[in-house]
Amino acid sequence: MLHETAFNSLPLRAIKPSGWLKSQLEIQASGFTGHLEEQWKDVGDENGWLGGQGESWERGPYYVDGLLPLAHLLEDETLIAKANRWIEWSLASQQENGMFGPARITSVNQDIDKEQDWWHYMIMLKVMMQHEEATGDERIIPFLTKFFTYVHSVIEEQPLRGWAQTRGAEMLLCIVWLYRRTKQPFLLELADIVAAQTTDWSDIFHDFPFWRKVEEWDWTTHVVNVAMGIKTPGVLFELSGNPVERDSVHRGIDSLMTYHGQAHGMFSGDEWLSGTHPSQGVELCAVVEYMFSMEQLTRIFGDGRFGDILEKVAFNALPAAISPDWTSHQYDQQVNQMICNVAPRAWSNSPDANVFGLEPNFGCCTANMHQGWPKLTSHLWMKDREDGLVAVSYAPCTVRTTVGLQGVPAVVEVTGEYPFKDRVQIHLSLEYEASFPLSLRIPAWCDDPVITLNGRELPFQVQSGYARIVQN
Repeated sequence: MLHETAFNSLPLRAIKPSGWLKSQLEIQASGFTGHLEEQWKDVGDENGWLGGQGESWERGPYYVDGLLPLAHLLEDETLIAKANRWIEWSLASQQENGMFGPARITSVNQDIDKEQDWWHYMIMLKVMMQHEEATGDERIIPFLTKFFTYVHSVIEEQPLRGWAQTRGAEMLLCIVWLYRRTKQPFLLELADIVAAQTTDWSDIFHDFPFWRKVEEWDWTTHVVNVAMGIKTPGVLFELSGNPVERDSVHRGIDSLMTYHGQAHGMFSGDEWLSGTHPSQGVELCAVVEYMFSMEQLTRIFGDGRFGDILEKVAFNALPAAISPDWTSHQYDQQVNQMICNVAPRAWSNSPDANVFGLEPNFGCCTANMHQGWPKLTSHLWMKDREDGLVAVSYAPCTVRTTVGLQGVPAVVEVTGEYPFKDRVQIHLSLEYEASFPLSLRIPAWCDDPVITLNGRELPFQVQSGYARIVQN
């Protein structure tokens, strides 16, 4: 049996952006995310995930992993149609044995050998989960079940390796998601196998060995792998309930910030962990993946610390690496950056890695950058074990969900221009009277928080970074 998480995510489309956040998503839609296939052939008609003969590894799945939630959050039918092309092709590609995806795997960055590579499928699994939550598409559960039945039959002969081994938690997320909906026992058995094949991030983060600038690339020091790997102990906690996993996460974050921390909330990584000097870079892929990891750790552990990190990274590191109109980006950003130019720097990447463009250095960030703002939006609010509401962040939005044991329809409207102003207004309306808890995250930087209800100040205590209020 799975261990219960502190919170549960709301399905995609339950939270709709408003105010500055909606404007930001609209800018994103008008820029790269809405038009990337027109400018970059790697995600155009020739992509292997659309049936073409072009790039067929991670770039297509990366792109749609941000395109799809953006499309549904904005209710943009043109973008939804673009995202659905990838969904429909993937569904139609499923073979009788359950496998799906391009028959021939090609990548512009490396040779793909004949051994099974599970990594790029993991990204498309996350896309399918979001699509099902947004649309209720009844084909997704059987599709995923059939695929994981196949994986279960071959995973020990064709184990995780390389990227998939270090990023196995991405597959575990989908296995757990599917088990909670189907309760099929083989999924838990598969989860145990995948967990055993995944890099032991719990041990790495618990007793962190990388306490100085790393001098060469390694699977466990590559900054994107680290940003993704930090949630692995949390996902394992969901499987086992072992409290050591929680300790590993906190110790890992402490170590990363002590030995590689940067002012914008990220740790350095101009390809690998690179120490605390502010001239070292941080890869954009790591920024959006670290945000997603914090969203998942919030869901699993319910600790306000992860919301603090999520906001710091989202409001500092994310916008710094992308042009205001979303028509260019950096591969590596620097916190002391005074100029963007082609020049040698004390990092492993090419001299153009910090210039703004379509594809500076590697194109992975061109494909992967799109998930940052949409996934932040879809995780602004969650629900606790009592079907109470949880405010993770206070960016302007409207939430439509149900609350309490009776499932009373509720609408939450958040205004106040947070984080640009430190006063937030929350208007809650219920279809009929109900009693349920409301948990409000109190940012660690907030020294004197005040909560008022209809003008009356409420007493509260903060536990694990949240003020929990219950009105009978």
